[in-house]
Amino acid sequence: MFTVFVEVALRLPLARAYTYHLTSEQAGLVRAGMRVQVSFRNRTEEGLVLAVHSNPPEMLTLPVEKIIDSEPILNGYQLRLAQWMADYYLAGVGECLFKMFPRGRRYPAPQGRKKRKARNPAHDLNAEQSLVFERIQQDLMERSMRYAPESVTVAVDQMEKDNRATPSDRPPLHLIHGVTGSGKTEIYIHSILAALELNRGAILLVPEIALTVQLIERLRSVFGEELALLHSTLSGSMRFAAYMQLLRGEKQIAVGTRSAVFAPVQNPGIIIIDEEHDGSYREHSAPRYDARQVAYQRAREQGAVLLAGSATPRLEAAYNARVRGPETGSVYHVLQQRATGASLPAVHIVPMSAHDVPISGVLLKELEANYRAGQQSMLLLNRRGYHPGVYCRQCEQVQTCPSCSVALNLHRDG
Repeated sequence: MFTVFVEVALRLPLARAYTYHLTSEQAGLVRAGMRVQVSFRNRTEEGLVLAVHSNPPEMLTLPVEKIIDSEPILNGYQLRLAQWMADYYLAGVGECLFKMFPRGRRYPAPQGRKKRKARNPAHDLNAEQSLVFERIQQDLMERSMRYAPESVTVAVDQMEKDNRATPSDRPPLHLIHGVTGSGKTEIYIHSILAALELNRGAILLVPEIALTVQLIERLRSVFGEELALLHSTLSGSMRFAAYMQLLRGEKQIAVGTRSAVFAPVQNPGIIIIDEEHDGSYREHSAPRYDARQVAYQRAREQGAVLLAGSATPRLEAAYNARVRGPETGSVYHVLQQRATGASLPAVHIVPMSAHDVPISGVLLKELEANYRAGQQSMLLLNRRGYHPGVYCRQCEQVQTCPSCSVALNLHRDG
């Protein structure tokens, strides 16, 4: 009887996988994407199986000590994406793989794809929103017709062998630059609905769940149990259950923070990045990555449309969409009006050089008027020290550090 070997990526900063063999009892129980325990440098380590084969290596191999999973917890595309991350971010492939799924041991019972209940209707779009959505829908339909899941996989594999670019080299990137309250959420919802109608999935990334409660509730009101939430406020078992429902194809919509970009959504048609300017999309611990760049890679390889929205988009995103749009395949959309027709708040800039105290007369007058009207006021103070700088009222020169030219803060004792 021939020996079965497995390639195992360890949860360590290592650039390669290691070969182990299966015992006769383990043969047939292990598939790619499953966790195992192995011995490495006289220590027991956890790893993920990248491949199962019968080609004996040149050196002796150690046996797999324990099979952790009863079914794969990563699909084939996630294994390829982890390899891309390892190459792009100079990280260990095992480190990248273990970033892709929530830590959990309790497997939910398979439920199958439930019969879809009638969804609550989405709100109608105004003329400005409709123009944006129609352009997104057009790209979504075109990508869905051109890149069926099977054809994309075959084409990617062949072009990787030929060392050429993938067929979906430039995914449509739609950047929505819309003021707060301009209705970006409704465009997201209509775009997800359009993807579902084409039998494709959707991924929605948000910077922080605590700050997007209204968005989540709006999505729940339309999609109900079709949502799979992946964020740190849930218990590990709940996150793992939602993750496995996506992996099994029982749910098609993943919503979560940075790591939800790895969600095993089958055949994603649209990937949405809300508040794309937010710095929390960058992971600062190993393996370090930018979820926005990973989302672009997924859209590129899986034939999806990438949609990003922000009231204050990053300079690089705005430049790529506005100036290099035809070159990068990006489309820049502007929503200048609030969806409800409400007016934007008035903003007044008050030069402090004419005032002797930290609170100007203009601000004091407005605070007093608000107080008399029985209303509340909120003052935002984003600084340390008593005052952010010491300056001369006559020449308006600010006292700075002689070494680095940074303005000095004024501190008071007592």
